[in-house]
Amino acid sequence: MAGHSNQYARKPGRHHVTEQPGAGPGSLLAQAIRPSSRPAPVEVADALAMLARDLDIDIRRAAARHPACPLHALDLLRDDSDPETCAWVASNPRCQPEWLRQLAQHPNPNVRWQAASNPNVPPDLLRQLGLSDDWSVARAAFGNPAALPETLQIWAQHIARDTDYQPFGPICSNRKSWAGTWSQFPSHFRISTRLLAGHLNTPPPMLGAVGLYEQQTVRVRGVGNFQLDTVREIAIRNPSFPPGLLDGLSQDPQIPIRMAVASNPNCPPAAMRRLARSTARSMATTLADNPGLPPDLFEKLLRHPDRQVAQAAAANPGCPPHLRVLWQLAHDEAGTG
Repeated sequence: MAGHSNQYARKPGRHHVTEQPGAGPGSLLAQAIRPSSRPAPVEVADALAMLARDLDIDIRRAAARHPACPLHALDLLRDDSDPETCAWVASNPRCQPEWLRQLAQHPNPNVRWQAASNPNVPPDLLRQLGLSDDWSVARAAFGNPAALPETLQIWAQHIARDTDYQPFGPICSNRKSWAGTWSQFPSHFRISTRLLAGHLNTPPPMLGAVGLYEQQTVRVRGVGNFQLDTVREIAIRNPSFPPGLLDGLSQDPQIPIRMAVASNPNCPPAAMRRLARSTARSMATTLADNPGLPPDLFEKLLRHPDRQVAQAAAANPGCPPHLRVLWQLAHDEAGTG
């Protein structure tokens, strides 16, 4: 969802791991149940395989969520009688695609949610999960960074069926109506649309259509209307948004739209310079955080009278090193003067 980050992501509940004899900070058991990004020694992998058979549920859960858990141990744990252990297996980065097919059918909704969120899920299964009647599972699929552009397009058309939301396609009749679940549909549509607008693999033409679409009242055929907020800004901030549209949007009368343009790393320099004329501190701060800022604007913002704006520009990874050094020297001199 890298990476592009997903704000609706969740993880199975964390449980206390019962302390065992010899489980001090440096013990083998402590190493085995403590996730680490470093390669696990053979003895730690062996310990995890042993812990996967432990009678203590918390120990099995800890093994299931460990990124170094051996495949044969995860294979055992995916059939565990404890649903939360299965959920941890489904979220594990080593979980195999074929296992996710099984876990996506699990009776526990959280296991299905985790399976739909795992980037290892097979593309055909991910497409099906995004069309699921279980909306929490569908939204988990929408946020999966492995979703392909054509799949995202299909999902967008699916959720917009029987609506007049034009960026996702023309209104279309479908035998299955949203009317029976109207009370939940507006929330589902808002969240799903935001996820699609923020996904890095969403096709640029669709992002452009969302960003340019000013009508934010959505009508559902034969049911009613509801308001759609912030989705335009999310699409415009997306690095996959068509750069050619950003220049025009930088002159939009709405401040949130101009702020979204200012935060896009692919914003054209001319548009950034136009936005930099604003006297609003919020606009200066947004530009200062943009890694695509041109050198002349970095130099300008490093001299900004608001110290926080200047600090943000200096901390920006895109700031030219020589400008950062000059700012730091001036900053140190001002502090000692």
